[in-house]
Amino acid sequence: MSKKVNYLDTVHHILCTSKGGTNTLENIKKLPSNIHEAYHHVFGNLTPREIIDYLNEELFTNSRYISVDKWRKKKDKEFHKEMVSNWGKKH
Repeated sequence: MSKKVNYLDTVHHILCTSKGGTNTLENIKKLPSNIHEAYHHVFGNLTPREIIDYLNEELFTNSRYISVDKWRKKKDKEFHKEMVSNWGKKH
């Protein structure tokens, strides 16, 4: 018995490969292509944890809206600053 393939389904990585995600079954979900495209259009490559942080920090607590891209850049700067600070303490 052959299995019918739905070409509208796509593979979504829960933790994207650019952030170290793997191609294991635990990290992959099958999604309809329109849902997959919408997810990345709205959230880019944010992880589920980052999406929750974004919603909590920017949409639910601040009176001014900040886009996902600007929020991600802000978080990247904070991370970089923390890494540089921690590196200085170790050396």
